[in-house]
Amino acid sequence: MSTDGLDFLYPNLYTAICPECFQSLFWQHIEHETEDQLKAVRELGERIGKLPVRLFPSYIYSYQDKESVEWFLNVLKRLPDPELINLRFGSYFKLLLKSGLLPEGTRRMRLGTWTLAKDGDMCFSLVERDIDDWLTRHQIKHTKEVKYPNSDMRCDWEIIKDGERIFIEYFGLMNQKTYAAKAELKRQIAQSNQIHLIGITPEQDWEKTLSEVLL
Repeated sequence: MSTDGLDFLYPNLYTAICPECFQSLFWQHIEHETEDQLKAVRELGERIGKLPVRLFPSYIYSYQDKESVEWFLNVLKRLPDPELINLRFGSYFKLLLKSGLLPEGTRRMRLGTWTLAKDGDMCFSLVERDIDDWLTRHQIKHTKEVKYPNSDMRCDWEIIKDGERIFIEYFGLMNQKTYAAKAELKRQIAQSNQIHLIGITPEQDWEKTLSEVLL
C-alpha cells in the first residue's frame, strides 16, 4: 500500500491511497495472529488515551497529517473485524481485558477502582465513572486525562464551553499530604494559564456543582 503524497491536509489525505488498498483495510485479516490483534487494540487505546469504541474504522478521520495517517492505517490493518470480535474473543469487553487496556475489568486498586464509563472512558474510581456518565448523559463533550500546560500531570476531564477551557478534577484523597500538595499545584497551574478548574471533593454535591457551571 502506497501513501505517497499524503502531505496535504485533511479531508483529502486518503485520496492518495488506491481504492483497492483502502478497501482491503476493512476486511478481516486472518493472517494476523490473535496476539498481534490484541497488540493493535492496545496501541490504538494508548494513542487516543481512552478505551477505543468497537467500530475501529470510525477513528479514520481523527488523523490529519501524513505521519498520523500512516500510523493509523498500519494499525487498522491489524485490528480485528468488529463484526467478528464476539466470535473470536467472546465479547468486546473480553477483548479489552485481553488487550491489557482494562486489566481484570473493574479492578480494585490500592487507591481506587478502575472501571469503564458508558462512553468507553477509563475511570479510576466509581465516583469518576458516575461523573463521566453524568457528562455523557447531559451530552457534554469531554476529554479524559488531558495534560496541564508545561506539566506531566493530567486533569480528570477537560471541557470547552463557550470558548473557555474548563478542567474538572475529583480530588478524592485530600487527607493525604502528598496528594493535597499535588492538587494545590494543579490549582496554581490552572490559574496561571487562565483555565477554570472545578475541584470536587467527596463531601461536595458534585452534581449540583457541575450543573451550576455546565448546564
